[in-house]
Amino acid sequence: MKIWALTKIGLKECLRQRVVYFIFAISLLFVFMAKGCDIGTIKGENMLLGKEARQGIALGISFHGIVFWSIMLCGLLASQALTRDMDEGLASVTLARPLSRDAFIAGKLLPVLIISALNLTILGSLFCWFFYSATGGITMQLPLAFLFMTISLALYGLMICCLSLFIPRLLAPLAGIVLYMVSCWSSLPYFFENLKILWTPSETVQRLHLLLPKFGDLQGIGATILSGQPAFEIGNPLVVLGNIAAYACVFWYITAWMFKRREL
Repeated sequence: MKIWALTKIGLKECLRQRVVYFIFAISLLFVFMAKGCDIGTIKGENMLLGKEARQGIALGISFHGIVFWSIMLCGLLASQALTRDMDEGLASVTLARPLSRDAFIAGKLLPVLIISALNLTILGSLFCWFFYSATGGITMQLPLAFLFMTISLALYGLMICCLSLFIPRLLAPLAGIVLYMVSCWSSLPYFFENLKILWTPSETVQRLHLLLPKFGDLQGIGATILSGQPAFEIGNPLVVLGNIAAYACVFWYITAWMFKRREL
C-alpha cells in the first residue's frame, strides 16, 4: 500500500468526523461577521486612527482568527491520526502489508495537513475577496502569506501527533494550543516595536521565544506580508526557518520512535 493510497483512506476518515464541519461552520460565521463590520461605514474626522490603520487592524484580526480556527482543526484531527488506529488495532493490520512505519505515519498525517490547509485557503480567500473587493484588489501577497501559515499548520500537526503518543489524545490539542498561544505571546514584542514602550520582554520571555517552536514568528511574518510591509524587518529569517526545520525533525523522529516502540 503506497502513501497516497493511505492518504486517500485518511481523507475519507477525516471527512466523516463532525468536528471538521463544526469548526468550518464556526470559521465561516467568523468570516461573515468580519464582512459585516464594514470599515467603510465608520464616520468621523477626528479619530485617532486613520482609514488605512483601521483597515489594517480589521484585516489583521480576521487573518489571525482564521489561522486560529485552522490551527484548532489541525490539532483535533492530528490528535487522532495515529492513536485511534493504534487503539483499534488497525495500525498493526495495515503494517502487516509491505508498508514501512515511516510511510504509515506520513500517510496518516498528510490528510490532516490537506484538510487543514484547505480550510485555511477557503476561508482566507473568501475573507480577502470580501475585504479587497471594498479596498482595491487582491495582490500576490495573499498566497505568500498563507504559504507561511501552511508551514505552521504542518509543524503544529506534527507536534500534536507527537504529543498524542505521550498524553491522552483528548488532552493533546489542549497542550498544543497552550504552546501555540505562549509562542505567539512571546513573539509579540518582536513584531510590534511600539509594544516595547509598554512591555520590555524579560529574560524569561526572551528565553521562551528562543526555545519554543516559532509559531508566533510565522504568523507575524504572514500578517506583515499580508499588510504589505517587509516581513523580515525584525529578526533573521534563517533563525525562524532553522527553528521550524529543527523542531519538525525532532517531532518526526520522536513520533516515529515512539510509534515503532508501541507497535513492536
